[in-house]
Amino acid sequence: MRMKNHWALVYHVGECHSEDSDDYKIEEATFPDMDSFEVKKTANGVMVQYCRLHFGHQLEPALLSLDSESVNYIVSLLRQGFLPYQVLNKIREEFRESGTYRRLYYTNCADIREIGIKHKIDPSRRDDNDIASVEKRVSERNAKDGIKIYHPPVEDKGDGFVIVIITPIQEEWLRKYSRRAVCIDDTFNLTQYTLRLATVVVPDEWDRGLPAAYLLSRRMTEKEIAILFGEIKKVVADFNPKYFMSDDTNSFFNGFIQVFHNSNVGEYMSKVIADIKVLNEDTVGVIQRHHKHTLDQMARRSDLPATGRLPNHAAIRLKKRSTSKRSGKTGEEPESQLLEQYNVDDLQCCILCYRRIPETDAGREFDEWVKCSACGMWAHEACAGDGTACPYDEGCFQFSQMPN
Repeated sequence: MRMKNHWALVYHVGECHSEDSDDYKIEEATFPDMDSFEVKKTANGVMVQYCRLHFGHQLEPALLSLDSESVNYIVSLLRQGFLPYQVLNKIREEFRESGTYRRLYYTNCADIREIGIKHKIDPSRRDDNDIASVEKRVSERNAKDGIKIYHPPVEDKGDGFVIVIITPIQEEWLRKYSRRAVCIDDTFNLTQYTLRLATVVVPDEWDRGLPAAYLLSRRMTEKEIAILFGEIKKVVADFNPKYFMSDDTNSFFNGFIQVFHNSNVGEYMSKVIADIKVLNEDTVGVIQRHHKHTLDQMARRSDLPATGRLPNHAAIRLKKRSTSKRSGKTGEEPESQLLEQYNVDDLQCCILCYRRIPETDAGREFDEWVKCSACGMWAHEACAGDGTACPYDEGCFQFSQMPN
């Protein structure tokens, strides 16, 4: 129970405990040592360690401490070879069948692992010190562990720590499936330490992703990635996937190329990047204008159509370019221009054909446009025609032409 300060503890007692003397009693308790009861004042506040069943709180089995009988039962299951999650499933199944729910039912895998560590029956733990435990595990040189390389940390923060794991079954997957493609990504916050885990995944014949190699490291730069692929190269000398997939960071691909200089992936990626650059130079203006126009029109929309069919809205017809230039000199504006003023040069593409100029009218100047007054999208008059439904509103209204 962590309180911000002493006053928070007083407030808790006042809110959660009765002030009527008939509802409470004063008891004296002694504790064998400071481990049983302790109050610590830190920069973050006051922490009180106490018995969870102090007077005035509702009795709940989940808040009780595990009794010695329950602990011994968990220990017996662990000694039989059950894993923590198997112990948990067995316990809960037994309680569901009996219909009784004691404190043991509310235990979790963390409690079971802690009991196993306390009684020194954690099969994966070699030492109470984590680094010593890892080093002892590495020194066993068990092929089933798949530990290919291990670098101990050089600082307390964990810098320099690197471990690569490729189990025998993962070696088989690499040899069998890596020619199609490899995917790699990393994640973090998997342990209490600031370590990152990178996983190499290969697709099998059913396109299932199979984890084929692991890298656990404090940092995830191309240096550590190169160590990972260096160990993969020792397993599969002709490692040459057709496709390489990762996120937008360059560390994964750069680390891969450091090891596999002549990979087809490098040539393929270079060609793809070159093609993208050429395509971008040719079309970036058109693409940007098209998307900008579409997003601008959607952003201007002030309401969404309700369920059902909306009444037909007369589309606003854009004035021709020649008329637009003389609009300031005329004494009377056309009826279609009383609502909004537009210039044909401001429009980017038709919402129906996605072109600046209709395909059927290519080669000649075109400036006949209609606008849906419900969603604000523009279309060529030739594309819209009579009775053409606006694609952005699933036909709840229609473009309509205005008389000349």
